[in-house]
Amino acid sequence: MRLNKIIFHSLLIVSLLIVNCSFALAKEYDGLWFMAFNQKNPVLKDLRVREAVDQTINKKYILTEIISEEVVPGSYIPPKMIGYDPDLAPREMDVSYAKLLMKGSNYPMNDKRLKTLTLLHTDGLMTVAIANQIQKDLRNIGMKVKLVEIPYSDEDKWIDGLSSGKHDLYLLGYKANIKQLFTEEAAANYDSYTLIEPLFKSDGNANFSRYDNPRVDKLLGQLENINPALKGDRNEKLKEVNDILYEDVPAVLIFYIEKL
Repeated sequence: MRLNKIIFHSLLIVSLLIVNCSFALAKEYDGLWFMAFNQKNPVLKDLRVREAVDQTINKKYILTEIISEEVVPGSYIPPKMIGYDPDLAPREMDVSYAKLLMKGSNYPMNDKRLKTLTLLHTDGLMTVAIANQIQKDLRNIGMKVKLVEIPYSDEDKWIDGLSSGKHDLYLLGYKANIKQLFTEEAAANYDSYTLIEPLFKSDGNANFSRYDNPRVDKLLGQLENINPALKGDRNEKLKEVNDILYEDVPAVLIFYIEKL
């Protein structure tokens, strides 16, 4: 899977810089920073495993102690963007429940397939701190995760790492309308479609997790033919996509990226 050079350059900058600046409480957001699952790995294809991971990572600690952010994401579409659903509450950390999920999955905590996972990330100081915290947290459900760090300055290696499909987990930031992020003046309002479609459509340009849900593909396909001016119709479809993603857990949402 390949992106054009502009998008990859923007992805690289977002994945690096967003977690290496000081955050005030953001009033507006237009992006996601998350850890995604490579669903070509049978272990991570199991929804119960993904839910267990989501309930094991101490997201509040990461937010308050590492990046000084306050909003814990639940909705895959950030607040104030079309399709945002305030009823999608963040999953609280609950290691006991996560262990029960693992027990009910096809991969109990002593399964050797949990001992060889890799997590791809860049070498920004805060990114590394987040990766280390995730590695520590996932030990609680029997997962041994090897951290694979790529220098942010080595763009080709980062591109190859994301595209290869060799890594089980990866940390990434992505903004709506990312094509324009560093190439021209940003639009006043971003449509959530430009955030969600690249990340979660089966053939999306930034869908390195290989997530594939026909219902999501169908809804996103319908959105392509709905005029951006018809915000009510777009909101209904995007909210439905949002709800499906929340139930599917294709990623662990770490924080929303503040709108520039």
